[in-house]
Amino acid sequence: MSDMPMPHTDLDDQQTLYYFASGINPGEGPLVELTKSWPEGQQTLVVGRYAHFQQAMDAEMELVNLKESQGLESAMQESERRAITAGELDPARTDPRLFTDGPPDPFTTLRQQELSGLNYTYDIVAQPHGTYELQSIKTWEVEGQHGLQSLALGEYDRPSDARAEQDMLRTIRDEHGLETEMRRVEEIAAENGSLNANRADPRLFTEGPPDPFKTERQEELEANRGYYFRAGPAIDPEGPVEAYSLNLVNVEREGTSYRISQVEYLRVEVENADYVTDASEKFNRMMSEQGTGPAVSAANTWAREHGKEPSLTWQDVDAAQLDPLSRRTVPTVEMDTQPLPAPIQDEIDF
Repeated sequence: MSDMPMPHTDLDDQQTLYYFASGINPGEGPLVELTKSWPEGQQTLVVGRYAHFQQAMDAEMELVNLKESQGLESAMQESERRAITAGELDPARTDPRLFTDGPPDPFTTLRQQELSGLNYTYDIVAQPHGTYELQSIKTWEVEGQHGLQSLALGEYDRPSDARAEQDMLRTIRDEHGLETEMRRVEEIAAENGSLNANRADPRLFTEGPPDPFKTERQEELEANRGYYFRAGPAIDPEGPVEAYSLNLVNVEREGTSYRISQVEYLRVEVENADYVTDASEKFNRMMSEQGTGPAVSAANTWAREHGKEPSLTWQDVDAAQLDPLSRRTVPTVEMDTQPLPAPIQDEIDF
């Protein structure tokens, strides 16, 4: 880092130092870094970026003063918050540590606290019509506050059938880990209609702390730079309309949530819904096989052949506007306790 004043290097123990420093890196502008240093090496994390150097210096002193007045853990947790806000640290990271190198840190991160209170279980709930519903349950505790969200997986004629499915899912976790298990949960829920496989919000659970696993849908969207084609009821800012449309949707992760926007390609009467549905399947397949650019270019040509010029204006929408609501439920019996790219206009040929 250039133009750097002497860092604040208070000794935290006999081996490891944690210190802050503000400065200006060429091409990056003013920033504040947090460095962990030990005899064999060091690791640095950017915790904030600023428009002016004075702002960086002030932010550095705030963190130094916090460390002196409230201790190392408070300063490290505040650094974690700022690094997440700056986009330098993933709030949904599986490894919850602030530093991944060097000796163990003598403090607990906010993400470690989240994961320690996070649990994934199952519940079997008797239904009024005589069947038994298997539910995937996420529970959490953050700062003494408890939360719960459930997802219906399927209905079974006998509780033993639901229990067999539950046991199979637990075996997957034991043998292959949580992510593989949750991807199977995702697949089952999609097969049974309680979760849209091609949903705009790619998460399995939309509430509580970020999940320490990536869904198939998240991976699919990331492979396509956050884009996909969607066919469904037309979305109009002025209110509901009786029409179907083909849209290009962009899904961009912002911290722990998602920003979703779309542009419309073609609008048809409801009786012609199959036409745009077939088109969306064709362009999504092309996107998977050939990439985002060729698929969008082909869709542009297709729309113009129908006398429609694709819009250049991205419209922010909610996931619920694009997808049928997933069938989320609340357990009625005792539980068994066992942040994508934004639309880049110059990379897409409109």
